Amino acid sequence: MRKYLCLGILWSAVCLLSGCDITTENNFEETTSSEVQTVEETSEATTEEAKELESITSGGTVLDNETAHISYDGTEQSPFGEMLKFTVENKTNRTIKVKAVNSEIDGYMCEAELAVAVDALSKGEGIMSVDGLSDIGLKEAPSITFTPLIYDLSSAEDISKGDPVKIIIDEKRGEPSEPKSKEIFSDSCIKLSYVKVKRSDYGTELLFFAENRTNEPMSVDFFNVKINGESVNPMVTGSLNPNTKGMLSMSLYMDMDKLPDVITDMSLTVEAYNRDNYNVITNSGEIKFTV
Repeated sequence: MRKYLCLGILWSAVCLLSGCDITTENNFEETTSSEVQTVEETSEATTEEAKELESITSGGTVLDNETAHISYDGTEQSPFGEMLKFTVENKTNRTIKVKAVNSEIDGYMCEAELAVAVDALSKGEGIMSVDGLSDIGLKEAPSITFTPLIYDLSSAEDISKGDPVKIIIDEKRGEPSEPKSKEIFSDSCIKLSYVKVKRSDYGTELLFFAENRTNEPMSVDFFNVKINGESVNPMVTGSLNPNTKGMLSMSLYMDMDKLPDVITDMSLTVEAYNRDNYNVITNSGEIKFTV
């Protein structure tokens, strides 16, 4: 009797151990499969990030989806400088407008305005003006990148957003260069240089070249601005994506009889802040420089 009982216990132990081995093996196979899948997904994501944008030349397609078809038609000269031309086909029953967002000229942040509104189910021609092609020494830049965004003209509702595109403005042009400028402030967050005074029938503006050295989207304000000892109330336009360079424009608001013919001395305070949450990134304190 004891013999049979011992054999029964031994057989149960063998079965139990066999079950453990099978479970362990299954768990190992599942874990290995999961790890392989994760590695493959990571590899695909890395490849996607590293993939360069396809270059578009005149006649190329910027966007083609159920909302619209946009093609690039080359450049033309105008009284306002060089313009990029586009043809937009509206495939919807709404009047649409196209914007260019996250615009850069060879890595330099710029302001690009795509002026085109197209009625429902029709075609229209649009032009894009780009700050930087004529003002900051980057007129020789061979390419511009941006993301097309389509929205409803009446409701301002975003309809669709395309993938980033890279347009070759003119393959025969030289490499871009930074504008001639005078550095007035630099720290770990921003480098700011004075470029030049720009006068027109619309007033006077001072151009500055800035480098965002942070991983934050940056806007810049100027405070306590004085020109030749006179206080002015400027309006600053321009912002910088993380780790990019670009132009800032300071438009002056002074009585015309107070605006000096020759600007010699300036003082100001620079404050850079996060464009999304408005947290201050850096403050220069008072800066004095000669023009």
